[in-house]
Order: sequence, then structure tokens, then C-alpha cells
Amino acid sequence: MTLFLGPPPTIIGNLHQLDATNLAFCLWKLSKQYGPIFSLRLGLRSAIVISSAKLAKEAFKTHDLQFSSRPVLSGTQ
Repeated sequence: MTLFLGPPPTIIGNLHQLDATNLAFCLWKLSKQYGPIFSLRLGLRSAIVISSAKLAKEAFKTHDLQFSSRPVLSGTQ
């Protein structure tokens, strides 16, 4: 029996799906397709996108310890 495991993960992840010139609109379209919480592979890193203010507040309030150890991005320094 041969099992089809799907394609292997790519090095670029979901980067090819994002339009850097209008990133907010691109993420909005993805949230309409996948819901208010979804994950992306950005190269070798994973990112969780929360597109609802209510869910973002709940996530940071309820799971604050998990988010406190996230890596610092160069754009936020």
C-alpha cells in the first residue's frame, strides 16, 4: 500500500501568497478565507495571525505567559 503524504514543506512557506505592497489587505483576504485566527509559515518561522480585536485581546490576556517569550522582530525595535 502506498500512502500519499502530500508535498514536503517549502523553504519559503507562505511568503509567495503575501503581497508586500499591501500586506494588510492580503492578510484581510486570508482571514476571510481561513477565519479570524490562522497560521502562516514565513520562511523557517511560523506566525499566528489574529484578525479580530476581541480574539487578540483574549489571547494576550489569557495566554500572556506564552506570548512573553516570543522572539523580538527587528522591525519592532
